[in-house]
Amino acid sequence: MKRKQFPSEVVEEAQLAWMLGHRQAKSPMEKAISKNKSQEARALAAETENDETELLHKRSSRIRFDFNGQILAEENADISKSIGLHHHGDEPEKPGYTIPELLHLSRSTVPSQRAAAMSTLGCIIHNINVGAWDLADTVVVYTGLLDWQSELYFAEGIADTNKTGRAQATVALWTWVVEMARYKSLVRLSVDGYAETSSNTLPGAEIPLLPEPVTAKGVLVERTFKAFDAMLDSKLMDTIYDNVHLSLLPDQQLTMLADCIKSFMDISQEFDERIKTHAKLLVLLQNKYPYRMSKQ
Repeated sequence: MKRKQFPSEVVEEAQLAWMLGHRQAKSPMEKAISKNKSQEARALAAETENDETELLHKRSSRIRFDFNGQILAEENADISKSIGLHHHGDEPEKPGYTIPELLHLSRSTVPSQRAAAMSTLGCIIHNINVGAWDLADTVVVYTGLLDWQSELYFAEGIADTNKTGRAQATVALWTWVVEMARYKSLVRLSVDGYAETSSNTLPGAEIPLLPEPVTAKGVLVERTFKAFDAMLDSKLMDTIYDNVHLSLLPDQQLTMLADCIKSFMDISQEFDERIKTHAKLLVLLQNKYPYRMSKQ
């Protein structure tokens, strides 16, 4: 009433709180719950910050890469700035990009930076697949990608508003989901004597890597399954459907998306059933790419 009859007067909300309806005024219990939620949110934020700080101290978060996804050795610290590998990161005096820096850059407001970041991440996974480094370095790098939940950034990249960014994210996703299986990278990382072993029998502890019936086992395989599980949601499938249905990418990248879906279906029965519930995507891919979606 005071607002209506005396609009120029200042409303003292605190003194009028008792007049508010039950949906607006907070009871002592509601205030306590609200306070508790705020405390929980602050605690969670602090825990997340501590986790990220711990991750940043890992070697996998300090390895630097060039734009071809190759590891830059420490002796390359004096590389010319004209190459373009210096930037305004945590250590601007050092050339190259770390995994967390690349993931951060993949969310840049500048389209060319997002595309460059996704391209480099895809190159890193390709180098893992072709065995560009010794086993110890390979395990460290791949563990870093999993630690920083790279799968979430890859999924976002497929929905990039910029066509080049979408294309680079598609290639990166294909390199992880399809090429890694073809090179049997996880088999190599799991059975060459260096990778961790696990007795855990959760779904995804074993992933059949095609085209040969070879099975990789262990912690890295289980973590890869969990990463794919987090990535393969309805939002990603809707995005892939839109890209293919509307031809938002060049033909090469569109076929890569089809390959990714087929590879997901081959990885596990759970993924296969999940994709089949997204009928319009499956029908679209089967009609447009019958050979790719049927081959074993």
